[in-house]
Amino acid sequence: MSKLVRPHGGGELKPLLLTGEALAAEKARAASLPQLKMSSRETGDLIMMGIGGFTPLDGYMTKADWQGVCDGYKMASGLFWPIPVTLSSDDETLKTGDDIALVDGESGEIMGTMKVTRASTTWLVRSRSCPPAPSRRNTATSS
Repeated sequence: MSKLVRPHGGGELKPLLLTGEALAAEKARAASLPQLKMSSRETGDLIMMGIGGFTPLDGYMTKADWQGVCDGYKMASGLFWPIPVTLSSDDETLKTGDDIALVDGESGEIMGTMKVTRASTTWLVRSRSCPPAPSRRNTATSS
């Protein structure tokens, strides 16, 4: 029995990085897919998912997970998660179900592939981070 601390969420570590023949095949496939350029933060998030650092995530967050994280630091499942892990785009040609190649916006290197699960430019553009919390004014009055 391992004496290592279990990954967040209690399951097994979920590294998403491909290796060997699977990696070679996916790189070849990615070369023919539409490309989405990622910011440095999004590229870093993808690398963290690849090495399992964002276990139990198995991809970028859904809108429900993002909303839960923004509203109360919990994913839709109720699991504590303090930061949104999202992918943004203003590309209106993306459609739900499209396979796309994820490209590092600085180097141009293909970093991964994904299937678009929600293509909505309003959601994609606004999902970069949580909206600012409403301002809280001190409503106490002195007598």
